[in-house]
Amino acid sequence: MLMMQDRNLNSPTYNRSTAVAIGLNITITYLACFQQLCQSWQRRQLQEQQWRLRPSRQHQFSA
Repeated sequence: MLMMQDRNLNSPTYNRSTAVAIGLNITITYLACFQQLCQSWQRRQLQEQQWRLRPSRQHQFSA
């Protein structure tokens, strides 16, 4: 929500102090959030790859 507020603050007119504050928010707050999101996606991708590589369980039973 803060990110949208920052975007709305800077959209109508350019104000240097507002732009600097938004830049700080990006480097301090938003960057960490995007890095966490990226790590989460990478973990999920690895889990899905490992799941696909598992042998099928239906072939383990003998008749």
